[in-house]
Amino acid sequence: MRILHHLESEPLAKSELSRELGQAEISGQLNHIIRVLLREEMIEYTIPEKPRS
Repeated sequence: MRILHHLESEPLAKSELSRELGQAEISGQLNHIIRVLLREEMIEYTIPEKPRS
């Protein structure tokens, strides 16, 4: 829920989201949660044809 809260106001890169959550770097847990949220269509890529951007 904290991730969705941070993404409500503006799109963020994983590194920006990680900093907002108080982490020094992108964790495996963050990557996992983002994959789950994408799969469940709760979030989406801002540039679908470039999922790494």
